[in-house]
Amino acid sequence: MRFALLATLLLAGCFVTDGPNDGDTCANDDDCDSERCRAGTCSGSLCSCRIEDITFSCVNEDPLDSDECRDGWACVPGGTAGRCKLPCDAGCPDLWVCEDDEYCVFDMSQLPLPTVEISPGPTIELVPGESITLRANAMSDNGAIVGYTWDLGDGSDATGESVTHAYDSPGSPEVRVVVEDAIGLISSDIQRVTVCRGPGAACNRVGWGDLCCSGEACRATPDGPRCQGP
Repeated sequence: MRFALLATLLLAGCFVTDGPNDGDTCANDDDCDSERCRAGTCSGSLCSCRIEDITFSCVNEDPLDSDECRDGWACVPGGTAGRCKLPCDAGCPDLWVCEDDEYCVFDMSQLPLPTVEISPGPTIELVPGESITLRANAMSDNGAIVGYTWDLGDGSDATGESVTHAYDSPGSPEVRVVVEDAIGLISSDIQRVTVCRGPGAACNRVGWGDLCCSGEACRATPDGPRCQGP
């Protein structure tokens, strides 16, 4: 019976003993047993917790004494598992703040946002049906870029570092890409695309540009108004 209960608790995630290298410097999540590298510091290793009832929830009370956390760190219950946290009186690392005068927490507001720029640019001109490949040139000091979300301005969307798309009709759609880095910070860039009528394409208003491509204007011809050069 005791063995069955222990097995159940292990499956519930309440007795997980990740190595306590919290507080070590790190370059990415792979450097940390907790897989949590925040502002160059490992943190948040799982630790044992007391069981409140049959739902196997951790007791959200005082910190627990646990040899699973590094010396000076406390096992703080929450959810279905405890987390090793550094008490404020031990001194918080750079880019961490003291929360409620109890534990150091990572302050994401102090980190730089990722940067992103759409290419090609800044001027994109193409005719209806012509494909173009857009790329989001992004980087982050906080780790890898993990998400790319595109709004192509004509009701279409896409994901990925690059996207190839063709527009059906003339216009000036606004393309927007949003990128997300490894810790959840996001940035965006916007690029205007001109979808124009090419040489010989039918147009409506003689003497006007009428969405004709650069160097063209809507001119009267025996076949009706057409986009033509000078």
